[in-house]
Amino acid sequence: MDDRKQRALDTGLLDAATNGDAAAAARYLSLGASPDARTGWGDPALVLAAEGRHDALVTLLLDAGADPDKRRAGGDSALMIATVFDRADIAAALLAKKADADLQNAKGYTALHQAAAFGRNHIAAMLLDAGADMKTRNERGQTAKDIAAQSGNAEFLGLLKAAQKKRLAAEIDALDDGIRKPVTVRPPLKPRRKNKGP
Repeated sequence: MDDRKQRALDTGLLDAATNGDAAAAARYLSLGASPDARTGWGDPALVLAAEGRHDALVTLLLDAGADPDKRRAGGDSALMIATVFDRADIAAALLAKKADADLQNAKGYTALHQAAAFGRNHIAAMLLDAGADMKTRNERGQTAKDIAAQSGNAEFLGLLKAAQKKRLAAEIDALDDGIRKPVTVRPPLKPRRKNKGP
């Protein structure tokens, strides 16, 4: 396919992603549009679909092979945007495709930071289940826990504490599995009798 035709198809897909037209998007994809097409300013189709809260389009693009970790110029991923806009279904679809929960944008925020900042506790639980790093710091040196503590989000802090306990228990179990070996118990040795003289 020549570059001119590819650009036309990709542009059509990007317009469909922006407008939430799943039927048109499916048509452009079937004709050869790239599921990772980007606008002139760097926004991937998947990010546009997430930003527009178009759940069906996100699923369509992911099923077509879109990279769940493609980011816009400022570093925001579709997962971060789904978190900000409180789209749990989109976040779940992205995580099911192994979206990286620890990507950071230009300000060092991860999706977990965003969940803390906007009070998206149900999405935070999903991120933590997916293994999101709780210790990552943004450009201000803040962890998600710091942000939640500042806003008094006790539920979020409880989720972090529960996730820490769960991960610690998993680490202990893994350590136990690695060192647990069957032990053979031997009877104690009997002392030798001294030979008696004649």
